[in-house]
Amino acid sequence: MTMLAAGCGQGVGDGTADNKSTSESVANTESATDASKTVAEPAARDETASAKKSEPEIRYEPWPAIEKRIQTGGKITVVDFWSLSCEPCLRELPALAELARERDDEFDFVAIAVDFDGRLTKPPETYEPKIRAVLTALDATFESYLCETASDTVFQAIDIPSIPAVFVYGADGKLLKKFVDTGDTAGFTYHDDVIPYLDELTSDS
Repeated sequence: MTMLAAGCGQGVGDGTADNKSTSESVANTESATDASKTVAEPAARDETASAKKSEPEIRYEPWPAIEKRIQTGGKITVVDFWSLSCEPCLRELPALAELARERDDEFDFVAIAVDFDGRLTKPPETYEPKIRAVLTALDATFESYLCETASDTVFQAIDIPSIPAVFVYGADGKLLKKFVDTGDTAGFTYHDDVIPYLDELTSDS
């Protein structure tokens, strides 16, 4: 089963970008840098813990290739869609990292950074240094992707209005549950919503 997480108000646009929206996007990314530093602060205060952080592997793939991997993993999988400009996403990433370390024998965990918005002047690799810094600070062990498909296209393909969002797929690749920041699952968290749902699934099996 696979799960994906989203819900920060970074939403689907109309595919056009004027000067104002471009400026706002840049401002959001710069703001996210401060947020990623906040994620890293606890480790930075512990010199022993920060000295031996493993280097995370970041894979570059378009959304169709990532989706195929998720649907053919043969295991319950948690997939988290996030971005540097999504503060709710950054707040929940430590919970994903902890869950992945504690229960990797039960589930697969995949995180997909959807920072790329399609601009040729800012290709996916532009975001890698800051994404790598966040993942290193978390000592992340989950599978990590930097999506090469523009974020709006991804949101339309998976039918979500914004991130953060979490999808749960079965071992057979079928979608079982979708957590989004609207409707019944608005304001969802790993602790209050995602983990209890996973516990339900395993208790029923």
